[in-house]
Amino acid sequence: MTEAAHELELEGKLALIPQPKPKTQEELAREFAEKELKRIERERAENAKPFNHGERVQKSVDAKEAAKRQATAQAQIDHLIHNYSVNAGPGRIDHAKSDARRAALRGIRINRGGKYDATLTLRVLQQAHMQDDVPSIIRAAEKAKQALVDAINAKPDRGPIR
Repeated sequence: MTEAAHELELEGKLALIPQPKPKTQEELAREFAEKELKRIERERAENAKPFNHGERVQKSVDAKEAAKRQATAQAQIDHLIHNYSVNAGPGRIDHAKSDARRAALRGIRINRGGKYDATLTLRVLQQAHMQDDVPSIIRAAEKAKQALVDAINAKPDRGPIR
């Protein structure tokens, strides 16, 4: 059998792959020690970070309050847009003009730090919703937005407004 294997090997039809030699106890112990050292260093780095429970609680409370303010502002935006109407005469409403201006108001969205900000959007809508037609609503919204940008960029704290 050895001769047949040797002949096939010479012809290039058989390539014997040598079996890896088993690791010695010293090699296994060295690999284990290296892995253990890396684990200990990783845990030491994780434990080096100070744990401040009060700070985490305060961040959580602040996030909940911010979410509540955003939800309240969004509810006010929805109410303002839903109740917007244009009079067509005594006791009548011009629904076509009302719908067009509601669509223009819905199109006003202010982003801050890459995320929609309902409180800033509400400020702009409150200034823009009193205009007479769609182009003047858009101009008033742009003017109000620029005033907000100028005021906030004068004291940057949470990111640019877009």
